[in-house]
Amino acid sequence: MYGTAALGLAALMAAPQVATAQDSDQVIVTGTRVERQNLDAASPVTAIDAQELTLSNTINTEQFINSLPQLVPAFDGTSNNPGDGTASADLRGLGRNRTLVLVDGNRYVSAFGNGAVDLNAIPASLIKRVDIVSGGASAVYGSDAMAGVVNFILDDEFEGLEVEASYQSTGKGDGGLKNLSATMGGNFDNGRGNATVFIGYSQRDEVFAGARDFAQTTLADNGTSFTPSGSSGVPGSRLFDNNFNYGDLGFYTGPINPLITPGSGTANGGFAVSSSCGAGSNLRDPDGSTVFDAGTNANPSLSGDEFCGGNITFDASGNIIPWVNAGANTTRYNYAPINYLQLPQERFTMAAFAKYEVTDTVTAKIRGIFTANNVPLQLAPTPMFTSVTIDVDTNPFLSGAQRTAFRNAAIAGGQSPNAYAIYIGRRMQEIGPRNSNQELDSYQLSGDLSGQFSEDWDWDIHAHLSRTNGVQIQTGNVSISAFTAAVGSGACNVFGEGSFTQACVGTVARTGT
Repeated sequence: MYGTAALGLAALMAAPQVATAQDSDQVIVTGTRVERQNLDAASPVTAIDAQELTLSNTINTEQFINSLPQLVPAFDGTSNNPGDGTASADLRGLGRNRTLVLVDGNRYVSAFGNGAVDLNAIPASLIKRVDIVSGGASAVYGSDAMAGVVNFILDDEFEGLEVEASYQSTGKGDGGLKNLSATMGGNFDNGRGNATVFIGYSQRDEVFAGARDFAQTTLADNGTSFTPSGSSGVPGSRLFDNNFNYGDLGFYTGPINPLITPGSGTANGGFAVSSSCGAGSNLRDPDGSTVFDAGTNANPSLSGDEFCGGNITFDASGNIIPWVNAGANTTRYNYAPINYLQLPQERFTMAAFAKYEVTDTVTAKIRGIFTANNVPLQLAPTPMFTSVTIDVDTNPFLSGAQRTAFRNAAIAGGQSPNAYAIYIGRRMQEIGPRNSNQELDSYQLSGDLSGQFSEDWDWDIHAHLSRTNGVQIQTGNVSISAFTAAVGSGACNVFGEGSFTQACVGTVARTGT
């Protein structure tokens, strides 16, 4: 269904009418208590009517307006990282705080008090027209309209009863969008007044990056192509210490590197990458010297104390394996699949409008809109990067061979095995993904009284009360102090994927609100 809708949108792109001073008798833009004829400026106004929104089955308003060339997609239903659960308008890519969003010509309630309006709070089913002023309008509206203005005109003259229901999904049958709404309105007092009420519910299903071939693998640019990559915070733990001797671990015991000239230094901090050592490992000297004594030019066989070393990680059984930094066999963590490609959403909206012609020249209006919007975000489990001090001799989770490898690495690095400070990168997979549930409730109550003194003089009094209530609940967080204490004391095991017990999870996991 998305593919079909996209074709429909492309066909509609030519439909919005652009009005300028050259082809229109009058262009009026309404701001906060400001009515301004924009006849002497070259700022184009793009007008989108309700029919175009209906044909594209617009459930969230950003679905349509972000497809227009004037706007750069800002936060929307795909904004998982970064994202804050809102949808916003960004004219010409200058920032959503520089795009003024109006409803019926008046400022609308902002999402976080920063002026940026959550478009989810504007009921798409009630939109009669959208006017987009893509030229800078800060002279009229202030600095928040530096990029332009998006003005949503709502239908407050509805007559009858209308019930809408729609559903769409992707070509793969997931990511469903459900929408149900009802609008009822009518005139009274011989047409001098109108009252309209609206209620709507919409739900959007999630799509994970792992469900799409193009998004399921984390990639890195190696200069010539993209290769599998990921994070160095891995479920089995990565230990950042090049002093681990792969000979101690049973890896790479053959000749080191015959291309190293004995007695020469290196420009790479005391070690040289060695193909003989294997991917991700380095030629090391226990004394940390940049001068190697591994053999002679005539006899390049290993005769010194250099060794193949590098960072290490652990397999699913807890065995130490070399760290492979890149390539098809990289030991980096692929964090992509568990991330949202499309955010789930649940939204409930109520609105009520009324207007009445008090006299032939005076009109009163009242309006109330309430929206409850819930949008979760999800990322891969927390990557924990911190230094941990381990007592190699007493840690209960090290085997005899591992204890030897740890002890030798500590000594080679000038440390005591009884207080071996190691930098660790661990993906806290046992705790589960990082979830951030965004709950935003907003309402705006407004009243208008407007009229004319004469044909040349208008007056308008407007007041509104706006409020946004936001709650963010984060799970999957880790306390650094609790983690270092638990691992350093030997109470919790981080040497291997799945080794962190549920008791340890309860000790270090934190929920933030």
